[in-house]
Amino acid sequence: MLGPGGAEGKRVLDLYAGTGGLGLEAMRHGAEFAEFVESDGQRCAVIAAEAERLGYDDRCRVHRAKVERVFGRIEGGYDIVFIDPPYADDPFEDVLGRLGEEGSVVNDGATVFAEHSRRLELEERYGRLVRRSVKNYGDTTVTVFDAAAVDDQGQK
Repeated sequence: MLGPGGAEGKRVLDLYAGTGGLGLEAMRHGAEFAEFVESDGQRCAVIAAEAERLGYDDRCRVHRAKVERVFGRIEGGYDIVFIDPPYADDPFEDVLGRLGEEGSVVNDGATVFAEHSRRLELEERYGRLVRRSVKNYGDTTVTVFDAAAVDDQGQK
């Protein structure tokens, strides 16, 4: 789903990271850097250990925190963002809203992948995040957003 060039040279943010599978896979496909946010301490330890085992520990950062509280502490400049909260949660209005703000942690042209239950339909736009596609896989839906440049907000 990353398209041509995949994650090559990109900065990745993996929110609600779980065991870090999405961010670590991006690293395997050439991502330059990955930052993980997960509230469970054991899962954070798994991510850190796997990043070290794969030789990525110098290019990964793991935060044990609730996603909603981490925005002031993460580095920024992300080209790819993965959002995969538990299906019982619906943090999308808040999280996508923050990512879509002018001056947020995502770069112009960034791609945001939001994985959620098929029963939940996300908005077409969250600030400068514009929905590009929706793909269903059983009960899972992946909604993809592009971060429009601030000057392009009215054009996309």
